[in-house]
Amino acid sequence: MVESESVLGDWFVNLLNAGSQPHVLCVSENGFLPVIFPARNELFPKAFPEYLRGVLEAIGIESGSVEEEVALSTDILISSTSDPSMVGVLNSYSRFARQVLADPDRSASAFEATLSICELPSAVMKYETPGAFVRELFST
Repeated sequence: MVESESVLGDWFVNLLNAGSQPHVLCVSENGFLPVIFPARNELFPKAFPEYLRGVLEAIGIESGSVEEEVALSTDILISSTSDPSMVGVLNSYSRFARQVLADPDRSASAFEATLSICELPSAVMKYETPGAFVRELFST
């Protein structure tokens, strides 16, 4: 298997049934950054880099680093994981995103759900948030 050369590493994906339509939840190996977007055949996987760009820009990653990371995310290889940490993160993010997306009082978009998770402290990251952890990855 080929390893990713990007800062965020490989990505792991899960189908997320929440709200009125299914979504795709992608989580990066390094930093556990989430990216959530509608699960439509015409969007996945080719639209992933643009959704990634939006999240990286929103959490404050410098534009040159964003462009480099997005360029490295265009080649997609699909496989499974048995890494218990990643499975736990996918499950945790899925539960949280379902609550956010299904809340009729909030009517949040997939992008808003993604940014909410970016500010959610995680035990896997010693209670740092994914957003802060990823900003640190890009600053080194």
